[in-house]
Formats: sequence, structure tokens, C-alpha cells
Amino acid sequence: MFEITDSKKILKSYTGHKIQQIGKIRLPVIFKDREIYETFEIVDMEQDNIISGDFAESLNLVKRIDTIDTIEEIAKPNELSHDFPELIKTSGTLPGEYRLTVAENAKGVVHAPRRIPAAIKEKAITELRNMEENGYITKVEEPTEWVSSMVVALRKDKVRICIDPKDLNEVIQRENYPLKTIEDVIPLIPDAKVFSVLDAKSGFLQIKLEEPSSYLTTFNTPIGRYRWLRLPFGIKSAPENIPAYYGSDARRHYRSYRYYR
Repeated sequence: MFEITDSKKILKSYTGHKIQQIGKIRLPVIFKDREIYETFEIVDMEQDNIISGDFAESLNLVKRIDTIDTIEEIAKPNELSHDFPELIKTSGTLPGEYRLTVAENAKGVVHAPRRIPAAIKEKAITELRNMEENGYITKVEEPTEWVSSMVVALRKDKVRICIDPKDLNEVIQRENYPLKTIEDVIPLIPDAKVFSVLDAKSGFLQIKLEEPSSYLTTFNTPIGRYRWLRLPFGIKSAPENIPAYYGSDARRHYRSYRYYR
């Protein structure tokens, strides 16, 4: 007689969610000429039974093969950058231009320039000129309603130029683009075997700004005012629009399901 007993094991799914258990039971499993007893955890789910890899091996359902297949070494990043310099010199751009939508009757705020430590000032100026040369920012000579402060982040021996859009973010209206979770995607690809992981280089900087929106991102620097021609870091509507832009572009080329984290 087979009896269900209490189980002290804690079962969790691959997403980390706890699985409700009813108990455990020890049952015989027969496959061809083999009969093996195994303890099964009973859960409150309408799913197919699952056996472990070791148990499948003991039933001769699978075999462990102690061999190693070697493949040709792929090109190293340095080799790729040498062969295709035009592809990695700067960030590319996605189709279209992004519009920053601000609340009606929003009043502009002009910040005074912030002091930059002398130790990184020259690096910051050099980076500003590089960004201007690469088409990320451009000089502003005319008066603008909005002027944010420049933020300089030191990363190893390089600097990263951002803005502090605190006041601008208070009047920006978000599109609230729905982001897919891994739980949304998994049921759509039950038979998928090949997965790709893409890391967009400077993802925000691949999205061009409409000219009126560009003037909203004007910021102070030690060498004058600049405005962003691409979507800058720190804009509150930016993170959810990256998936929207990449998603619409990807659908033109292949059937894809995207998960962002």
C-alpha cells in the first residue's frame, strides 16, 4: 500500500517562486525490463511528471557521454574591432526621432554651472569635444528656457558626461510602455532551442531627439552650453522607451520576443 507522507523539502520554480506541496510518496517506476523505486514530491499543479537526471540515467533513459567536442576559436574582440572599425567606432542610430512630452504650462528652470574638480576638468572638456565630434551633443548659442547642470562621473581613467534633469523630469510625461517579464515570454517559446543575448552599446545614445526636445536637454559646461542630439541618461521616460524602440526595429527583421532586465 502506497502512503503519502509529509515532505520537508522546499520546492521553488526557476523564477524563485515557492511551489505548494501536498507531500511525498515512494512508488515503483517500470521502464522496459527495469523496475526502480523512487520518492516523488507531490505538488498542487496540473503538470507532467518530472524525474531527475540521475533517475533518468538509472533507467537507461539517458546516457552520460564523457567526451569533449572542440570547435574553432571565434574571433576575439580586438580582431573584430580591427576588421570592422566602422561598426564600433561610435554608437549607431535607430530609425525615427524621440519626442520628450512635457506637461502643459511647464515653466523652464535654468541652473547655474556646477564646479568641476580640477583633477578631472580637462578630461571632462576632452570628452565634451569627443561627444560633439561624434554627434551626441551640439553647441547652443541662443537663449533657452531649460538649462540643466552637467554631471561628470569618473570611471577608471575615463569620464562619463550626464546631466542632472531633476527639474525637467518633474514635468516630463511618461508613455508607460509595458515591459515584458520572463514569465510573459516563456509560454510563447516552448520549443525554442537557440537564444541570443544582445548588449546595445550606449543604448540611449542610439535614439535621436527631435529638435524641440533637444533644446529641453540644454546643459551648462565649463566651455559653454550644449544640448543633446541623442537621448541622454537620466531622463525618466528613457528606460521604458529603449525596449519600445528596439522592439519595433527588431520586428521588421525577425520574429522575436524580448525580455529586459
